[in-house]
Amino acid sequence: QVILRPAIGARIGRDAHAVAGYAFVRTDPEGGAITREHRPWQQVQFVPLRTSAGAPLVISRTRLEQRMIEGRDGTAWRLRQFVRVQAPIAREGKVQAVAFTEGFFNLNSTGWSRDGVDQWRTFVGVGFPIAERARLEPGYLSQRVFRVGEDRVNHVLSATVFIRL
Repeated sequence: QVILRPAIGARIGRDAHAVAGYAFVRTDPEGGAITREHRPWQQVQFVPLRTSAGAPLVISRTRLEQRMIEGRDGTAWRLRQFVRVQAPIAREGKVQAVAFTEGFFNLNSTGWSRDGVDQWRTFVGVGFPIAERARLEPGYLSQRVFRVGEDRVNHVLSATVFIRL
């Protein structure tokens, strides 16, 4: 799966940002058809808790997505609720233990998605700088996909690179 997700945001308070973006998601599952998804989205992110040194400790994000898949009818609306904890563990706080959990909730049904809980992701890892404006966060990701019938659980060794422009 390849995800390209550019965004632009604005600070709306000391600890809050409003962000709008677009995601292009190309999925090529083993034994399945390739899909191309277009996903405009809007979110509010805030820091409800900081360390005694003032660094973000808990980050919360609420995102609303409009999902459209090429060749399929309908726009699926999905709400995502994300909570992240990041605690410094070394190098003057630059290396952090990272954990997050995120629920995905479909707000409507289309011919290709059903309403209700869609999936739940939980990640545990470590984050560290790899350049002045870039961080790497490797770790373990558990993804539970709720389906009609038996749910699917994916166990993923994950590595995410964050680049600030």
